[in-house]
Amino acid sequence: MNNSTLQPPASNMVEGRDFFITLMVINAFSGFLATVLNLLIIVTLIKTPSLRTPSNILILNLSITDFGVGALVQPVYSIVIFAHMNKVLLRSQFVLNPVTMILSCASLLTITVITVDRFLALLLSLRYQEIVTKRRTSKVVIMIWTFSVSLPCILLAIFSFFKKIKDYDVVVVQINNFLFLSLFLLNIALMLKISSIINRHSAQIQVQQQAMNAQPGAAGNIKRSVNMMYFILGTFFLCYFPCICFRIIAYFSLSKIAFVWQVVSNVVFTILCMNSSINPIIYFWRIPDMRNAALQLLRSIRRNNNNINDNNNNRDAENDVYVL
Repeated sequence: MNNSTLQPPASNMVEGRDFFITLMVINAFSGFLATVLNLLIIVTLIKTPSLRTPSNILILNLSITDFGVGALVQPVYSIVIFAHMNKVLLRSQFVLNPVTMILSCASLLTITVITVDRFLALLLSLRYQEIVTKRRTSKVVIMIWTFSVSLPCILLAIFSFFKKIKDYDVVVVQINNFLFLSLFLLNIALMLKISSIINRHSAQIQVQQQAMNAQPGAAGNIKRSVNMMYFILGTFFLCYFPCICFRIIAYFSLSKIAFVWQVVSNVVFTILCMNSSINPIIYFWRIPDMRNAALQLLRSIRRNNNNINDNNNNRDAENDVYVL
């Protein structure tokens, strides 16, 4: 993210006070929803051994990044907006940019690895489980976080090295944009390839089923698995696409109206963050095993709380009897 996305100018805050209050409320609610739902996803995957597959490890990592956005980025962003509305400068806003970059990078890399994982599942077929293991997937997750944390440091080094050059800040921002757009285009290319493979496999399966008078179970399972992936990637693209368009327009635009530009900048950033609260809803909706495990976990927590309350009530009753 560039600085304009995260630091609304105080001079324009009074003019659009109602708008920024609405934006602050949306970010606060979306952040709370993302925190609670992604925390439930994280605990469910950790507490349920049967769900610890390579694909779910990637979903766990994506939930961790989404939890970070909901628990840290959006609340701090709302506070920064409120502070600017009252013309107060907060030091936390200077930490918000690198944290947002780390989480955005980790999220985008995880989405890309999920796409690659689905592509390998279709390409390798029976060899998939032999090649794609939990250990290798865990190593990939470690690499994702290593690169994501290193990226702000690398850009800061470039920023310091080129600080004597005119428009050096633009150079740093465009390096970030290039990496972002490259991964975005890679996901699109893989999705098109996956769609091609799915269509070819579905046609072959349908011919085999007609020849053998079999039930369409295999084709149905393939379509359900791919549909879930399409929902995740489709939501990701819908939330990130406005940000990409804004970055491209901002780079080539010659004339910028300060307040209008700032409004659009904050809107696209809010839409981007809302992806973190939508993802867990898709998981619960499209993955029955995860939904059932989460419901079972909630029932277990509720049952334990009821038992604790009953024990406390019994203890209080015994104490009353003892006093009498």
